[in-house]
Amino acid sequence: MSGTTPPTAKNSSKNQSTPSPSPLPPFPLYPFPSPVSSASYTNAFRTNVSRFVQFVNLLLNDVTYLLDEGLSKLTEINKLQKELDRPTTPSDDPTSTAPREREDLLAQTERQATSYISLSNETVSLLTKFTAFVPDSFVYPEVVDRLARMLNFNQNLLTGDKCKNLKVKDPARYRFNPKDLLSEIVDIYLNLAGQKAFVTACARDGRSYRREVFEKTCGILRKYSLKSARDVAAFERFGDEVEVVKQADEEGEADLGEVPEHFLGMYPYTLRCPGGGSECALLGMVLTGRSVDVYDYGGSCYFADEQNLY
Repeated sequence: MSGTTPPTAKNSSKNQSTPSPSPLPPFPLYPFPSPVSSASYTNAFRTNVSRFVQFVNLLLNDVTYLLDEGLSKLTEINKLQKELDRPTTPSDDPTSTAPREREDLLAQTERQATSYISLSNETVSLLTKFTAFVPDSFVYPEVVDRLARMLNFNQNLLTGDKCKNLKVKDPARYRFNPKDLLSEIVDIYLNLAGQKAFVTACARDGRSYRREVFEKTCGILRKYSLKSARDVAAFERFGDEVEVVKQADEEGEADLGEVPEHFLGMYPYTLRCPGGGSECALLGMVLTGRSVDVYDYGGSCYFADEQNLY
């Protein structure tokens, strides 16, 4: 063929830049279970901790955002499908454009849900693999608390009373498989079960952690054979460890008694970082990714049967 030839290493050396130290290896969509690939990621973490933790934080941001958006769209689809299935009554205006508008909105929401859930499936799968091969990178202060809250919240959403809001017609159309998603969330818990910081973070998640949720999840895992008996037993032990930490924290707070009044009130300069503690964790979270956490604000959790979601 005629035309210019692509630049080679010989004639393009002047355009090359010095490689950054300890770069992450090329990032394929499915990097595991190749032992060479997993070893290279482990080595990248050990030789450049700060950069790898930044990458993990960004991955966690994506998982959090995509799951929240995808499951929220399913809730909207559930509501729209119920409205469209409602039988007409004599009092309904036959010239109303509301049904047509709802159909258009449903079609738009379905497209968005398919996109978000497809991407969330991939990112959750990646998170599962990374927690299996480099668990130490998920116990840093700027990561572990957010990860624990995200997992507890979604476990609650998939097994609690609110799961009925996720029930839609033909969920496979939106790439939604609650059994697979719950199974992968449990895998992440198990991958990090040996990390004390992760156990503590799960126990101190005052919004979403409930012992009943872990028990309910174990029942679903057994009922639908989502995990082996060994994995279910390991998940039960993890739940027991989390509950022990939670009870110890509550007993410690009770022993301390009431906070003296002269220690109460507003404190200025809450973002100071004198060398450690929660301020440094907050600053680290801001510096390594978005600080917005949709699982850290308001709301309550409920527990009931899975309402035929599975």
